[in-house]
Amino acid sequence: MEKDIKLVEQVATFKRLPKSDSRWRVAFYYIAKEFWDLEEVFVIIDKALYEEQGLKIPVFREYKEAEGFQIFSSHIKAKEFVEKQGDLFVTESGEKLIGRIRQGAFREVFVPFFAEQNFNYLLNEDEALFADTFKRLLAVMEASENYIVDQEQEDMLKAGDVQGFFADICKKYIVLV
Repeated sequence: MEKDIKLVEQVATFKRLPKSDSRWRVAFYYIAKEFWDLEEVFVIIDKALYEEQGLKIPVFREYKEAEGFQIFSSHIKAKEFVEKQGDLFVTESGEKLIGRIRQGAFREVFVPFFAEQNFNYLLNEDEALFADTFKRLLAVMEASENYIVDQEQEDMLKAGDVQGFFADICKKYIVLV
């Protein structure tokens, strides 16, 4: 919870900087650092894919001119987002489609894979919203671009089955909470 508060404070500081202020680089670094250090992140699961195919695929959405995977720094923020959307991310049985990704899987599988795919992320929403690329997150954190895969996943990638690989990592590393 403390890291989530620090992250929100860093985003607020970043947003108050005038566009001509060169301190944005420092502010960005601290946002990336707090985001990277979260023990877990939360995603909203696409309801149609979950109900029709049993897939736990995170929501990809647009914000202004950016589009990316919607990620939340806390379960509370994810829950508030889902509740604001009505039944859009709630199953008929009342289950809120919120998934948790632990730090290791996020850092070592999702971020490098999303960076390779040139995806963006939308972190939180409203006044705490921050959008950027997974590539820049990896670069700022000086993290490896290689991602950890098991044999089955490696075979999918060698065969060019990127969608199958993505579905598999979501199945293995996203836990509904």
